[in-house]
Amino acid sequence: MTNLNSKLREVKFATWNVLSLHRISAMKQLVLEVEKYNLDIVAIQETRLIGDGNLNDGNYILIYGGACSHSFGTGFLVHKNVQSSIVDVKFYSERISVLVLRGRWYNYTFINVHAPTEVREDDVKDEFYDELDRILDSLPRNGMKVLLGDFNAKVGREDSLRDTVGMYSLHKDSNDNGVRLANFAISKDMVVKSTQFRRKDIHKWTFTHPDGTTHNQIDHVLANRRYQSN
Repeated sequence: MTNLNSKLREVKFATWNVLSLHRISAMKQLVLEVEKYNLDIVAIQETRLIGDGNLNDGNYILIYGGACSHSFGTGFLVHKNVQSSIVDVKFYSERISVLVLRGRWYNYTFINVHAPTEVREDDVKDEFYDELDRILDSLPRNGMKVLLGDFNAKVGREDSLRDTVGMYSLHKDSNDNGVRLANFAISKDMVVKSTQFRRKDIHKWTFTHPDGTTHNQIDHVLANRRYQSN
C-alpha cells in the first residue's frame, strides 16, 4: 500500500475474527500474534467488548465498539506509527465500523465488517447489506476505500465474476453469501483483491472447521477499482 504521508512507510493491514477479547490476557496474545507479521492496522471482528473504548498494549492501541452485549462488536488494532494519521473512527453497528486515515494526497477509509453466516435468514442478510450500502454511499467519493473483514462468503471462480473476483479463489463455486458479496462489489465498482493472487491453497483458507479437515476462504479484502493498484 502506498505511503499515507511522507513520514510513514508502507502500511501493512489485515483482518481477523478473533472470536473474543473478553478474557484475561486476550489483548496481549492478540498483539503478540500481530507483531509476528509486523502489521500496522488489523480490522478485528467479534471483540465481544461492551461499549466503546480503547485498550493499549505496547506499540498498539485497540479502538473497539458496537457491542451491546458480549457478542459481536468490531475494532481496529493500530500501531503507534499510524495513530497520528487517524482522522475518524465510527461504529455504525455491532457488525460494521469505519476507520479513516489521512494520506498525503487523499484519505484512506477502512470499512470493517462481520457479515451474517451462510445459514442466516435472507432478511438478516438483506438488512446487513442494505446498511453497508448506505454507509458506503455516505462516505466521500474521493480517496481509497478498503472493505475488509469476515464476510462468511465463499466466492467462486465463475466466468461471470472474473472481472471482479479474479481467478484464484480457493472455491470453484460461490455460495449465497459469495454471490451477495460479488454483486455488492460490482455495484460499488470494487474488486475482491483477496482472490486475485496466485497462492497455494494452504495460504488461501481463513477458516478451519472443527472437524479439522474442512477449510474455507471466507474473510476478504476489497478495494475500489480506481485505487486498487495501491
